[in-house]
Amino acid sequence: MCSVTDDIEVYRASAEAALNTFSEQTGLLGPVKQRFDYLKQRIYYRQLPNLAREATLAAQKIRTLNLPLASVEDPIVLRILEEGSWADDEDMQVVWANLLVNAITEGTPDVHAAFRVVLDQLEPVEARTLNHLADKANFAASPEDQRFTPIQLVSQGASGPHLDNLVRVGVLRYTRIMPTTVGSITDTGASVSGATFTDFGWAFVKTCREPPPPG
Repeated sequence: MCSVTDDIEVYRASAEAALNTFSEQTGLLGPVKQRFDYLKQRIYYRQLPNLAREATLAAQKIRTLNLPLASVEDPIVLRILEEGSWADDEDMQVVWANLLVNAITEGTPDVHAAFRVVLDQLEPVEARTLNHLADKANFAASPEDQRFTPIQLVSQGASGPHLDNLVRVGVLRYTRIMPTTVGSITDTGASVSGATFTDFGWAFVKTCREPPPPG
């Protein structure tokens, strides 16, 4: 029977190996042992496999897509790795890996510090909903042109508390129909007609998706 100590050693070795691969692929996080010791002090040992997967996915995406690297400071990378390690859902791990890739490669939207905060406040179903909505969106257009009806939102899982949360964190906003009276327009009794991406949400969604190959 494996002991907790055995588990910790396996998790530690896997995570450190993944960081070594990530460092070799990106030139970041050197010396790796020092950076890994820092991360070990900040996360629960059971999150080490998540850390390993996030780092591995990011390195694979950079290598497979042949993405050019940008100049970025290690603390930014460490924060994304640390916060992403708390995501147990596999889909969320992919989103965190995408955020990490976009943070350290050229030709992608700026990765604002607030993106990490927002991502940490989303449930897996909400992140999947945003991805489904983005699949239907035209990224060459503006956020205001990406309007979704209540039926479309419900079909993609954006309803009730989940939709409210996406609005609360600022990635979506409600669109409303204003009742009109003779000679005036009033928002009294306005009804929700759907939702659209905010400018912030538009940038957030693009940064949390896998970047396209260069060129």
